Amino acid sequence: MKLLEINDDEVVTMDDYPIHDFLDGDSVIIKLYFRIFEKDCADIIARVVILPKDLVASAFDEKIKEKFVEFEKNHLQVKYFALDGNHRSTAASLTKSKIPAMLFESEVLRKLLWVPNSNPVRDGIY
Repeated sequence: MKLLEINDDEVVTMDDYPIHDFLDGDSVIIKLYFRIFEKDCADIIARVVILPKDLVASAFDEKIKEKFVEFEKNHLQVKYFALDGNHRSTAASLTKSKIPAMLFESEVLRKLLWVPNSNPVRDGIY
């Protein structure tokens, strides 16, 4: 595990942050994170959990791998995938702040995340 401060163009989130969230209860969360980053107080919030892009891409099926190769051609700076933290990373981006992140690189983590019906104890991973 490594603690990093990354740029917003270095990370891909697992899903897009829908703009319609501003119209419901999520707007409170994004506003809160925005103010935290705006006041340069990001050290009081949890870091965004990220994985190396190669580790995540190794779990892609062929169709997704092809699409990701095309994506990478236009996004050479991408190094990571975020597992959580869409609101935090969005607020950091909007305030032109670095994203506080926690990088996990373990092969064990990849196995736990992407093996269908896995049981870490039974499979000897844990």
